[in-house]
Amino acid sequence: MPRIRAEKTGKCKISKHEFYTCYHFALQYQEWLDRYNAMGDSVKAITSDGLPHGNSTGDPTQSLAMKRAELKDKMELVDECIAEATENTPLLAPYLKRGVTCEGVTYNYLRNVMMIPCGHRQYYEIRQRFYYILSQKMKVGHSGDKSI
Repeated sequence: MPRIRAEKTGKCKISKHEFYTCYHFALQYQEWLDRYNAMGDSVKAITSDGLPHGNSTGDPTQSLAMKRAELKDKMELVDECIAEATENTPLLAPYLKRGVTCEGVTYNYLRNVMMIPCGHRQYYEIRQRFYYILSQKMKVGHSGDKSI
């Protein structure tokens, strides 16, 4: 397992704890995508098996729609941060997405398997920018402007 650490160089400095919060947030991307796709667009029919069940109030369709919207918002946040971090080099966006949303994907993997078209310094600068942007957007989210 590669050692992941916050890099505190340049203008994109974030604390170690902010970095790990963003790191683990982005790693959940595939889980969110799997849950989003598994939910479907409609609620299944109610089955009556004669056993008592919880007394849930509310509209199950609305609840499903809200859960899907929340997952989609989280995935879009990661995608927006990737796009913003790679705005000068959009060719690197798929490599960055793979690197920040999949555990254990290092620059060496991206170079040897995916043939990333940049050097390690450029990749890690873009990755650091991604985590900085994500950190800033998550702070905005907690102040009430956007919910995460």
